[in-house]
Amino acid sequence: MYFCYGMVNAFFCSGSWSLNTLEPNVIRITELQTEPGSLEIRVDGRIETAALPLLQKDIDEAASRAKSRIMLNLQGVTGCDHLSIEFLCAIDLEAVVLINVPEFLRIQIDAGDEH
Repeated sequence: MYFCYGMVNAFFCSGSWSLNTLEPNVIRITELQTEPGSLEIRVDGRIETAALPLLQKDIDEAASRAKSRIMLNLQGVTGCDHLSIEFLCAIDLEAVVLINVPEFLRIQIDAGDEH
């Protein structure tokens, strides 16, 4: 079950979730197995609050299958709302490694960690 604010359509196709809202923003969440026991979750697009339940679900499911830490690849992220920044700041870094974080997002995450 997904809980999202506003009108949201989500669909799943060959290992990736896409979330379409009324705005032109789209997020794609793709899971890749990079090597045995290691999983990468790649996020592309703008991370909005409505997408956080899908992202958390993917992280939780990957954690139950991964033999090592999960890599959360943020290279394709084009923006985040405030709650999404808080979500990224609160990720358990023992279980999840943030990789390929765009500079604008690194600055926001670092600023959020200081609070």
